[in-house]
Amino acid sequence: MPDPTLGTVKALDVMSLTTRSDLFGQTILNTFHWIVPTAPPTTQRWEEYDNLFQYLTAAPGDFAADFRACMTNNLGITNYRFQYLTEFRQIFRDFPVVQLGTHAGACLTPNMAASIERRANLATRQGVGRVQIAGVPSAQVTSGLLSGAYLTVLNDFAETMMTEITTTSGVTWVPCLTGFKKGSPTRVTTELVSAQAKLEARVMRRRTVGLGI
Repeated sequence: MPDPTLGTVKALDVMSLTTRSDLFGQTILNTFHWIVPTAPPTTQRWEEYDNLFQYLTAAPGDFAADFRACMTNNLGITNYRFQYLTEFRQIFRDFPVVQLGTHAGACLTPNMAASIERRANLATRQGVGRVQIAGVPSAQVTSGLLSGAYLTVLNDFAETMMTEITTTSGVTWVPCLTGFKKGSPTRVTTELVSAQAKLEARVMRRRTVGLGI
């Protein structure tokens, strides 16, 4: 049943998706955003959560399949959290899952990550962002550099991230970057223009819960 406090999908609505994964007891969070560029068909926001989840985790979206192809089965996605970003954050909706990575091999270094750089047509800090992907197959890393074969897999997912989404309700969602300028209460949202895997492997920072580090 739709949540009456959310209303209907509007033009310029921004959707945040945060995936929660587990790797050797560590929690990994990845965040993606989409925007509705024009007035959509009348659709309840609460129901659109389900429409997006179904699209992204099954054909024809293949978003989840391409994402999981970047990770070994040492990593498991445990939750998809969708949330509207309007003037403020709206009620979120969780979709618990059990989805293991599908890339062959093993991840032997839990704090190593592959990086996909995303860019918008904006020459500021709000115009660039990265997705750090954990569960990197150790056999695909040599002297800190990712193999050509693995870069191909990452760039397949980068291309998927760039793809517009039209759900069964007829709402079109366009990949974007969103954030705030320092000292400004106004959200800056810009459509993505490129996404490209980086050659170098990265090291993820660990944060200890409750210690603020």
